[in-house]
Amino acid sequence: MTCRECELLLADGQAEAAVADHLRACATCRAIQEELGANALALSSLRDDELPRVKMPKRRPVLPWVAAAAAAAVLALIAHQASQRKPVVEMPTGARQVTAPVAVTAKLPAEPAAKLPVRHHRPKPAPQSAPLEQPLLVKMLTPDPNVVVYWLVD
Repeated sequence: MTCRECELLLADGQAEAAVADHLRACATCRAIQEELGANALALSSLRDDELPRVKMPKRRPVLPWVAAAAAAAVLALIAHQASQRKPVVEMPTGARQVTAPVAVTAKLPAEPAAKLPVRHHRPKPAPQSAPLEQPLLVKMLTPDPNVVVYWLVD
Protein backbone atom coordinates (compact mmCIF):
# COMPACT_ATOMS: atom_id res chain seq x y z
CA MET A 1 0.00 0.00 0.00
CA THR A 2 1.27 3.48 -0.82
CA CYS A 3 1.29 6.41 1.58
CA ARG A 4 -1.31 8.21 -0.54
CA GLU A 5 -3.72 5.27 -0.33
CA CYS A 6 -3.16 5.05 3.42
CA GLU A 7 -3.83 8.78 3.89
CA LEU A 8 -7.11 8.51 1.94
CA LEU A 9 -8.27 5.53 4.04
CA LEU A 10 -7.31 7.34 7.26
CA ALA A 11 -9.21 10.46 6.19
CA ASP A 12 -12.31 8.32 5.47
CA GLY A 13 -11.99 6.71 8.92
CA GLN A 14 -11.53 3.23 7.53
CA ALA A 15 -9.20 1.03 9.54
CA GLU A 16 -8.19 -2.05 7.63
CA ALA A 17 -5.56 -4.66 8.25
CA ALA A 18 -3.53 -3.28 5.34
CA VAL A 19 -3.64 0.20 6.90
CA ALA A 20 -2.46 -1.17 10.25
CA ASP A 21 0.43 -2.96 8.55
CA HIS A 22 1.40 0.22 6.69
CA LEU A 23 1.20 2.33 9.89
CA ARG A 24 3.62 -0.06 11.67
CA ALA A 25 6.13 0.38 8.84
CA CYS A 26 5.67 4.14 8.00
CA ALA A 27 6.41 6.86 10.58
CA THR A 28 5.00 9.63 8.33
CA CYS A 29 1.59 8.00 8.08
CA ARG A 30 1.60 7.34 11.90
CA ALA A 31 2.14 11.09 12.40
CA ILE A 32 -0.77 11.86 10.06
CA GLN A 33 -2.98 9.41 11.99
CA GLU A 34 -2.09 11.09 15.31
CA GLU A 35 -2.79 14.53 13.82
CA LEU A 36 -6.20 13.41 12.52
CA GLY A 37 -7.03 11.98 15.95
CA ALA A 38 -6.06 15.24 17.69
CA ASN A 39 -8.18 17.25 15.26
CA ALA A 40 -11.17 14.98 15.88
CA LEU A 41 -10.81 15.48 19.68
CA ALA A 42 -10.55 19.27 19.28
CA LEU A 43 -13.67 19.40 17.10
CA SER A 44 -15.65 17.19 19.49
CA SER A 45 -14.76 19.46 22.42
CA LEU A 46 -16.17 22.44 20.50
CA ARG A 47 -19.62 20.78 20.43
CA ASP A 48 -20.06 21.50 24.15
CA ASP A 49 -19.21 25.21 23.85
CA GLU A 50 -22.11 27.61 23.47
CA LEU A 51 -21.89 30.05 20.58
CA PRO A 52 -22.12 33.75 21.42
CA ARG A 53 -25.35 35.48 20.43
CA VAL A 54 -24.92 38.22 17.85
CA LYS A 55 -27.47 40.99 17.75
CA MET A 56 -28.47 41.59 14.16
CA PRO A 57 -29.49 45.11 13.13
CA LYS A 58 -33.16 45.53 12.29
CA ARG A 59 -34.02 45.76 8.62
CA ARG A 60 -35.76 48.89 7.52
CA PRO A 61 -38.97 48.08 5.66
CA VAL A 62 -38.97 48.87 1.97
CA LEU A 63 -41.47 51.58 1.33
CA PRO A 64 -44.20 50.63 -1.15
CA TRP A 65 -43.62 53.73 -3.25
CA VAL A 66 -40.01 52.67 -3.88
CA ALA A 67 -41.23 49.39 -5.40
CA ALA A 68 -43.88 51.25 -7.41
CA ALA A 69 -41.29 53.72 -8.73
CA ALA A 70 -38.99 50.89 -9.76
CA ALA A 71 -41.86 49.12 -11.56
CA ALA A 72 -42.80 52.37 -13.34
CA ALA A 73 -39.20 52.88 -14.47
CA VAL A 74 -39.07 49.35 -15.88
CA LEU A 75 -42.36 49.84 -17.73
CA ALA A 76 -41.16 53.18 -19.14
CA LEU A 77 -37.96 51.54 -20.39
CA ILE A 78 -39.92 48.73 -22.05
CA ALA A 79 -42.30 51.22 -23.70
CA HIS A 80 -39.37 53.31 -24.98
CA GLN A 81 -37.64 50.27 -26.47
CA ALA A 82 -40.89 49.12 -28.08
CA SER A 83 -41.35 52.50 -29.75
CA GLN A 84 -37.79 52.40 -31.11
CA ARG A 85 -38.15 48.91 -32.53
CA LYS A 86 -38.43 48.72 -36.30
CA PRO A 87 -40.87 46.23 -37.83
CA VAL A 88 -39.35 43.06 -39.15
CA VAL A 89 -40.41 42.01 -42.64
CA GLU A 90 -39.70 38.42 -43.54
CA MET A 91 -38.82 37.70 -47.12
CA PRO A 92 -40.02 34.53 -48.81
CA THR A 93 -37.42 31.81 -48.93
CA GLY A 94 -35.41 31.74 -52.11
CA ALA A 95 -36.31 35.30 -53.17
CA ARG A 96 -33.69 37.71 -54.47
CA GLN A 97 -33.73 41.21 -53.01
CA VAL A 98 -33.48 44.29 -55.23
CA THR A 99 -33.78 47.80 -53.85
CA ALA A 100 -35.49 50.34 -56.11
CA PRO A 101 -36.14 53.99 -55.26
CA VAL A 102 -39.73 55.20 -55.05
CA ALA A 103 -40.84 57.61 -57.73
CA VAL A 104 -42.06 60.89 -56.25
CA THR A 105 -44.67 62.69 -58.32
CA ALA A 106 -45.48 66.39 -58.08
CA LYS A 107 -49.00 67.76 -58.25
CA LEU A 108 -49.81 69.15 -61.67
CA PRO A 109 -51.77 72.38 -61.99
CA ALA A 110 -55.48 72.05 -62.83
CA GLU A 111 -54.82 73.09 -66.45
CA PRO A 112 -51.51 71.96 -67.86
CA ALA A 113 -49.63 74.63 -69.78
CA ALA A 114 -48.61 72.23 -72.50
CA LYS A 115 -49.62 68.72 -73.28
CA LEU A 116 -46.88 66.29 -72.40
CA PRO A 117 -45.93 63.79 -75.09
CA VAL A 118 -47.04 60.24 -74.44
CA ARG A 119 -44.31 57.64 -74.59
CA HIS A 120 -45.08 54.13 -75.68
CA HIS A 121 -42.67 51.48 -74.57
CA ARG A 122 -42.49 48.20 -76.32
CA PRO A 123 -42.09 45.38 -73.81
CA LYS A 124 -38.85 43.52 -74.11
CA PRO A 125 -39.22 39.96 -75.28
CA ALA A 126 -38.59 37.36 -72.61
CA PRO A 127 -35.25 35.61 -72.97
CA GLN A 128 -35.48 32.16 -74.48
CA SER A 129 -33.20 30.70 -71.83
CA ALA A 130 -34.43 28.65 -68.91
CA PRO A 131 -37.02 30.45 -66.76
CA LEU A 132 -36.00 31.82 -63.37
CA GLU A 133 -36.54 29.34 -60.59
CA GLN A 134 -36.88 32.05 -57.97
CA PRO A 135 -39.07 35.15 -58.17
CA LEU A 136 -37.37 38.54 -58.27
CA LEU A 137 -38.01 40.58 -55.13
CA VAL A 138 -38.19 44.37 -55.61
CA LYS A 139 -37.97 46.44 -52.44
CA MET A 140 -39.46 49.93 -52.71
CA LEU A 141 -38.65 52.46 -50.03
CA THR A 142 -41.25 55.09 -49.14
CA PRO A 143 -40.91 58.46 -47.39
CA ASP A 144 -42.31 56.83 -44.25
CA PRO A 145 -39.51 54.68 -42.78
CA ASN A 146 -42.10 52.31 -41.29
CA VAL A 147 -43.59 51.45 -44.70
CA VAL A 148 -41.67 49.34 -47.20
CA VAL A 149 -43.30 47.83 -50.30
CA TYR A 150 -42.11 44.50 -51.68
CA TRP A 151 -43.00 43.28 -55.18
CA LEU A 152 -42.50 39.69 -56.33
CA VAL A 153 -41.80 39.60 -60.06
CA ASP A 154 -42.00 36.33 -61.98
